[in-house]
Amino acid sequence: PAITGEYTLICVASVSDVFNINSLIDADSYPSTRFMQFRVETNSLINAICFNSVDSAFFSYSSKAVELNIPFVSAIRLSGNSLCVALSGEIGTPVAVTGSLKTTHERFTIAGSQSSNGLDCVDGGAIVYAWIAFPYGLPDANLIDLTKSVKNFWRIFEPEQIPLFSPVVTAQYARPVSDVSA
Repeated sequence: PAITGEYTLICVASVSDVFNINSLIDADSYPSTRFMQFRVETNSLINAICFNSVDSAFFSYSSKAVELNIPFVSAIRLSGNSLCVALSGEIGTPVAVTGSLKTTHERFTIAGSQSSNGLDCVDGGAIVYAWIAFPYGLPDANLIDLTKSVKNFWRIFEPEQIPLFSPVVTAQYARPVSDVSA
């Protein structure tokens, strides 16, 4: 599905090394169609990059670093021309995005790279377990709550009540008693 204007991407992932930049979600077909990158940098910080209509890049970073081989929940939000990253219940410093925003992108690469210059992201160090896109910017309280832990991420799904087994027949039918003698 296409993302238009404002959006929030939430990702459950882990990284095994930070020797290279690890792409989590990539929608950057360099040099033709540049939209956004969501990645782990070599300093272990989450980085969000978005591009405006003239391909100027805007960068926002998490305030915390990820731990190697430990699943984490992170999010990027572009809302009202402000880009920010959330990780482990903390929102990094927002960055102002100037100019016209890109209006749509329909293709995403998960845990890999579409970049053709070989400099942006490499495959191999990231595992993306789940991700979800919202076509609007989630409020701060939701970003903080959903990224606190991997357990909180699943709150985005509506809870389902599973009924306990209840028999459809009474005990009399299950074990019939007869007054017929043999």
